[in-house]
Amino acid sequence: MDQVALYIQRREYLLETLSDYWPKNTSKILELPVLEVEVTKSEALPPRTQFVRLPHWAEDIGVNGALLIPEQLIALGEGPPWVRTDWWSTVFWYLNGLAERVFEKLNGPIHSYSYRLKGWDSRLWERAWVNRIALFLRRWAAQSQGGDEEALFGSLPLPEVILTHDVDAIEKTMAVRLKQVGVHIFNALRQLRKGHCRRALGKLGQAIRFLLTNDSYWCFEIIRTMEEAAMIHSALELGDYSKIDFQDAISIVKDNM
Repeated sequence: MDQVALYIQRREYLLETLSDYWPKNTSKILELPVLEVEVTKSEALPPRTQFVRLPHWAEDIGVNGALLIPEQLIALGEGPPWVRTDWWSTVFWYLNGLAERVFEKLNGPIHSYSYRLKGWDSRLWERAWVNRIALFLRRWAAQSQGGDEEALFGSLPLPEVILTHDVDAIEKTMAVRLKQVGVHIFNALRQLRKGHCRRALGKLGQAIRFLLTNDSYWCFEIIRTMEEAAMIHSALELGDYSKIDFQDAISIVKDNM
């Protein structure tokens, strides 16, 4: 697939992914004169970033009036940086963790732990940059059309928090005990190496308590009761099963006990 076709395919994917921000008149978003930046160099690690100031009519969307953009997606030339930014490639870069993928290919998985990305700009994960870019594209399109955002694209999506639970264990097996004890001992040695003897002893105490105590991890009914009282609904992550409700989860767990 050539670069032009790949760019168009990515843009279609992003339009669909962010469609809650433009439930109608998507074509107006496509008409935006977004510059396409051809990246010829490999991904720099740590990624170099730059705050791009938004035009005055969109300053409220940014953080102090600006959005954080990877430098390689800002073209050189005249005009304000926001005009020279490849917004579609920036969204794709954030959504798909391109820099993290390159890092993991070279250094192994980070398992979403930011502390393993030494020297990286922590601002990358402190804000919802993709959502803000979507808001900016929507505002830009309305500004270009000389119309009202809501009339043109519909209402903004309501904020949504998705509650999930990762079910790693339902009982305190010897394997669970040894794994967690190992983690506590490792942390104790780290504290000892730093000269924090009291903290190291605390970690060793946690290791001993975890090894010797018996705890029940069967908390499904308790969690379900709490959620019913709060009128919320969550999903459970069970290995190969992705985001299933409580009753199905309990049945699956019992069948595999």
